[in-house]
Amino acid sequence: LALDKFVEMRDKVADQKFLFLKQIELELYKRFPDEIKSKYAMVTFSRIPYSIAKRKGEQLQSILTELSMGIDDASSFDYDLAYQRIKSAWGD
Repeated sequence: LALDKFVEMRDKVADQKFLFLKQIELELYKRFPDEIKSKYAMVTFSRIPYSIAKRKGEQLQSILTELSMGIDDASSFDYDLAYQRIKSAWGD
């Protein structure tokens, strides 16, 4: 988890697409606080094994990347579709 954060901070914080995806991700957490958790929250505040949290984090990023293609405004993002896709991928 620490290594992932290091790489993120080193390589991605100046990347506009990365920042846009983070904006969408944060809004998802606000809209669905009981259902969608960050990888950090899953590892730190639950008994979810790291391997599962890592897999779910990767699935989340893949879905957000796919659904954000072609848009550049977070208000145009389909949060409900993202929620459905994430829950389906996670099997929760």
